[in-house]
Amino acid sequence: MNLSQDITSLLRERRQTLCVAESCTGGLVCAEFTRTPGASEVFAGGIVCYQNKVKIEQLGVREEDIDEFSAVSSQVAIQMAEGARHLLGTDLSIAITGVAGPGPDARGNAEGLVFIAIADPSGAKCARYLIQEPSRELIRMSAVNIALDQLWSAIQS
Repeated sequence: MNLSQDITSLLRERRQTLCVAESCTGGLVCAEFTRTPGASEVFAGGIVCYQNKVKIEQLGVREEDIDEFSAVSSQVAIQMAEGARHLLGTDLSIAITGVAGPGPDARGNAEGLVFIAIADPSGAKCARYLIQEPSRELIRMSAVNIALDQLWSAIQS
């Protein structure tokens, strides 16, 4: 089994549901879950919110927080996770926002800077990562792996 299958199995046992909000990974986390047979029992879906407009209009991210902190921030990742969880009506959600590169973004955030947030009914927590990989695709894949690891740790505690 892989980690997304393990997560799906544990959520199925607990009768919990999950959704995803993704920016820099562009749907790769959703793809991990949807390749698992029977995942629809626990995986509700995801929002790929690559543009800030989608983060604001679909997930309720505050535009002033994007302006102040940037779209690549813990503040925005948490709002993405909470917004997705409320929008899709799930027990848990995970959100990823970051800079896949090449190079830093327009706000000067470093290539490989990623924020991953997990939300549940008790609130949301976010972690910051600086992924040191040589290519955009490897940064994105590493972000997915970190997100799955973080989610697995969160649901086991």
